[in-house]
Amino acid sequence: MEASKPPSGQFVFVCCQVGSEAALKTDVKRKHAGLAFAFSRPGFVTFKNTTDEPIERIDSPFARTFGASVTTIKTTENRPELVAKTLQGCKGSFSHLHVWERDKYVPGERQFEPFAKAESTTLGEQIKTLAGEALSSMLVNHKARVGDRIANLILIDDDHWFVGQHTASSIATCWPGGVPQMKPKEDMVSRAYLKMEEALRWSRLPIQKGDVFVELGSAPGGSCQALLDHGLQVVGIDPAIMDERVLKHPNFTHVRARAADLKRKEFADVRWLTTDASLDPSSTLSAVENIVTHPKVNIPGMLLTLKVQDAKMALEIDANLDRIRDWGYRHIRARQLAFNRREICVLAARSKGKMRLGFRR
Repeated sequence: MEASKPPSGQFVFVCCQVGSEAALKTDVKRKHAGLAFAFSRPGFVTFKNTTDEPIERIDSPFARTFGASVTTIKTTENRPELVAKTLQGCKGSFSHLHVWERDKYVPGERQFEPFAKAESTTLGEQIKTLAGEALSSMLVNHKARVGDRIANLILIDDDHWFVGQHTASSIATCWPGGVPQMKPKEDMVSRAYLKMEEALRWSRLPIQKGDVFVELGSAPGGSCQALLDHGLQVVGIDPAIMDERVLKHPNFTHVRARAADLKRKEFADVRWLTTDASLDPSSTLSAVENIVTHPKVNIPGMLLTLKVQDAKMALEIDANLDRIRDWGYRHIRARQLAFNRREICVLAARSKGKMRLGFRR
């Protein structure tokens, strides 16, 4: 059985977190008038481009990674051979082949985490071999560089594979499936460790050893643990008890109080700030605003987690980002990280130049 070609017209695929499909579709409808919804499975959505212009970027914090459709394969017979044949027939060469399964659950649910599977890489190596000399230089499931042309194989279901392609244009589109390649820490305090580690890689926050990094609502300490692993001086502000593994670290200071109870001058030496509190976005932003707008506080960069529990909250994202801009943070990016749950991560920097950021989302 041959691979099935998509109907005429360019189709775009987008991978997202399970449960974020509706928010993604709403964003695409508002921001990309030329894209019409075509097909979806949990964690995977396609759109038809009704214009003559290629779509180079999907403007939504819920788009984990994206690209152009090449073909779909709906058979269980000779699938690696069909993929290899498809890639051989594409114009130009690929420097990378990224193979991954769509998410089946929300991260943290049923012990699921979107880490790359060894089986996917093995499959990719098999396809590379079958493709022959023309594609022998492809790297399988390696981090790409901006400008690299990448072939994508998304394993949708047992009887449905999807082949796409994209050119890496941002740090996240360099990662296979838009997920950073990292190993889980064996003794991590909580999943917040994974979220912070990904946030640092995605944001490319120019942290340096010895910088003071404050977390509001730090208990039990997963994020703080990740920051400590980067050599930072970490201050955790939370009236709740912190995990002993964090408390015993020489570079950690626990302030057992609410941020609202502290004098603002105590944040004068802080370089970076983060928060991942179980609050609605308005309450989170109010707590941060009370700190960063004080005349004696000058925090150049922040990583803020904003909860997005429903479609209404998703529609309020742009207004929340504008609120942060009003505080003097002119460089703003937002993304639902691969290890986030019902939330997005916001990078806020006073100056893009000082951040030394060479990528868009």
